[in-house]
Amino acid sequence: MPVPELWPDGPEVASAFRPEPHPRPPMNAYTLVRRPSEDDQGGGMRRTALLATGLLSVLLALAAAGCSSGGGGSMTAAGAPNATGAPARAPAPGRALAAVDVPPRVVKTARISVEVDRGGFEDAIGRASVIAGRFRGYVETTSTRGTKTKSGRLVIRVPVEDFAPAVHGLEALGEVQAHEITGRDVSFRFVDIEARLRNLTTQEGVLRRLLAGASTVSASLRVQSALSDVQLQIERLVGERNALANRADLSTIELDVFEPGSTPITQEGIQKPRLQTAFDSAIAAFLAVIYGLIVGLGVAIPLAVVGGIGFLIYRVVLARRRARIAA
Repeated sequence: MPVPELWPDGPEVASAFRPEPHPRPPMNAYTLVRRPSEDDQGGGMRRTALLATGLLSVLLALAAAGCSSGGGGSMTAAGAPNATGAPARAPAPGRALAAVDVPPRVVKTARISVEVDRGGFEDAIGRASVIAGRFRGYVETTSTRGTKTKSGRLVIRVPVEDFAPAVHGLEALGEVQAHEITGRDVSFRFVDIEARLRNLTTQEGVLRRLLAGASTVSASLRVQSALSDVQLQIERLVGERNALANRADLSTIELDVFEPGSTPITQEGIQKPRLQTAFDSAIAAFLAVIYGLIVGLGVAIPLAVVGGIGFLIYRVVLARRRARIAA
């Protein structure tokens, strides 16, 4: 689309921008302090109005050109079309970091409570271990309690692809009393860790080049210190990423198995403090102090009696010895 001329032709515009016919008088103290005349003020206002009109026409022309070409190509700089109309290439990797592409990662956890027949606890535990191996998993921890009636808990880790079949297989061990499945999306944490690792890796490369070109010992020590800090951060992020990937790749199943009449093993949560519990603890502590004092007195009194008797015997023997010496 053709761009309109910035300044329209016309005698008024030409006369407005034509140099003054008479040269300006030399600058002196009078010309510095004199006020402009009405003719000078009118000419300045006309020039300002013409300049504003020209700028407005330029802005309208650019806006019209952008609207007409907005549907046919991308914008310049980061994605502007070149002379052929193709989009421009993205900046080099060293100038700007590309978006981190991370697939959705979800940490899945299941809690199942199963009641089995009396005497079937050991068989259920064995079958649960077999089910974990069938679905490419393993038993992470096992805890049991009870003698006559038994109960126990297994923590099983299976690949996330086999999470649902493993849960169904474990629920078939007995009568399901409780069932809970949760999923937590941790994709944003992977994106954050990957972006920070990419940035730190770039810094590490720059510091290595600076260390190779350092000319003094002090400069080498400063660069080496900064490089060590960056490497420590990289190792920390790599460890965090690996731990998070392990939780996302291997889902967790907590299985509680118990026989009738036994108490299932449950995780102890945080309980609210009770005032009665505080009073009971205070009374127990007071009685414990009294008990300690009584025990201490029971030990100290016999020792004091024995010590007093010994001291009296010593005074009697010492008095007789002095009497002999005096005689």
